[in-house]
Amino acid sequence: MPKVVVVEQKRQEILAAAAAIFARSGYRTSLDRVAARAGMGKSSLYHYFPTREALWNALVDDLLRHEAGLFESVLSSQGTPSERLQRLLESLSTLFGEWRQAGPLVLDFLSTPRGRRRLQETLRAARGALTQLIREGQKAGVFRKGPPQILSTLVLAVMDGLLLQELLD
Repeated sequence: MPKVVVVEQKRQEILAAAAAIFARSGYRTSLDRVAARAGMGKSSLYHYFPTREALWNALVDDLLRHEAGLFESVLSSQGTPSERLQRLLESLSTLFGEWRQAGPLVLDFLSTPRGRRRLQETLRAARGALTQLIREGQKAGVFRKGPPQILSTLVLAVMDGLLLQELLD
């Protein structure tokens, strides 16, 4: 009986293997190592990702999509603006463990024009959602007055600074 492969599950397994291998050995590492870690041959890996760049881009896109989804789900959830902001900050702090492994990948990715554009899009969406939450909190009287765009930028800058410290440690 032929082996049944759940495509999306296998794709996620490959991405997890790629994250571990690329984080440890860099972008130029052999795709044989990624395939072996994912429990498959290199030719099977190419069935899912036809090039190293396609695998790399999918990996970083997946990480950024996960972060964007976290922002969306927490900020649109139930609760007061201050409760939602607290949940967001707690959720982001749990990402530090994931980003510790993936951080070198993201830094390499940012050295490319596509990477910078993709991160700018992610940060723009996160800043927009956070700005909306701050406006809501200001209207409710639970957040101090001030330009919401600047306040959201400051919150993201603090989180980025903490993430960078985590990566360097």
